[in-house]
Amino acid sequence: EQSIIDAINNSSLVRETITQSTEGLPDVPGEQARADTPAFDAVPGCDNDATYGYVRALWTYIDAKTIDFLQQMAEFTNLWEQIDLLFSLIPGFDATPPSSALDWMGSFGDYNFEAYNSQKTVELEQEIICDLFCIAVDNSCTINFSDVYNYFITKIGGANLPTVVATFAEWISFMATGDYPNDRIVYLWSAFQLALAFMGQEYLGQNSIERYAIQAQTGDPDNDWSLLCDPCASGPWTYTSDFANSPDGWQPLQLDGADNAVYVAGDNWNSTQVVFNGTYSVYLNIEVLFATPVLVDSTTVNYDFSGISSAFPAARLWAYNNGSTVANVNRDNVNGNGLTMQLNVGAVVDRLLVNFRPSRRDNNQSIGWAGTVTLNSVQISGQGAIPPELT
Repeated sequence: EQSIIDAINNSSLVRETITQSTEGLPDVPGEQARADTPAFDAVPGCDNDATYGYVRALWTYIDAKTIDFLQQMAEFTNLWEQIDLLFSLIPGFDATPPSSALDWMGSFGDYNFEAYNSQKTVELEQEIICDLFCIAVDNSCTINFSDVYNYFITKIGGANLPTVVATFAEWISFMATGDYPNDRIVYLWSAFQLALAFMGQEYLGQNSIERYAIQAQTGDPDNDWSLLCDPCASGPWTYTSDFANSPDGWQPLQLDGADNAVYVAGDNWNSTQVVFNGTYSVYLNIEVLFATPVLVDSTTVNYDFSGISSAFPAARLWAYNNGSTVANVNRDNVNGNGLTMQLNVGAVVDRLLVNFRPSRRDNNQSIGWAGTVTLNSVQISGQGAIPPELT
């Protein structure tokens, strides 16, 4: 009680607020249009390095603003000095009744700089960056501020969470009456400053969400996501590459500089004649390379095959990651049209290879080439975002 009396007696701003503010907290809501502003536009080609760099720069800026605010508040120990500073850092408090400001300051001791800094570990920061990165990747490599805000709010948890259009009054009440232990304090301060930007309320001299977007777009491309983030998994998907229409991201494998398959629009992928290491073979080898490792459940090919006996499996599917075989399946000669073969993967891969060899002749071209293969389609089922190489 004495601290409240001291605050009233010693702070001109508090006394002025008592005089001017009798109608309650300001009813200033957030604006949906501000919340729907993209932190950065869709990255061309859904480049994950660039996406990660933008997301990391955005988080770095949000964190820096929180630290700046809390450090300035920590410079004063007297309640009235803190309230004077609070009014200068967040002028929206000027229009609040002193009881509300004091209630908010009463909870501030639990959510101060020391508490924030102790909970904001390197591991937590990386988790936040990776989570926001995956949200962006799953959204064609862009992210709106409403998505960032809702991520932080969801992490806080509990009932009656403020939405992007919550009023200043609702937020002050939420912070003053809630309980935000452990890492929830990090999410709390992050969401709070975005909420102020949605309202157009000034926060440390800034009242625009565009400043956050500008800072996000200063991020440099970085491939740390491939080392520090788990594969982004938002749900199952199935994608079929219909080669009658397009080769999609598939390309022919090469031996001695020669393509091991021929693509003809409207006529799918077809086998070709290859001489390699003294052997005369008919091959159809195509592969797809994923810049971002993909969690693949299975791969199924549909093909027409006409071949002769061979010392090698006639059909093979391979899945690789970082140069190592993850899974493969082989099949001997089976002639026919509309044949299917499935490879169960259930792992993260960065390369898929389809290999057909309907015939192979060692050092004997005189008997002529034999066998043909037409690859009609490849169906891939996986988790997370559909790889941009396929789309």
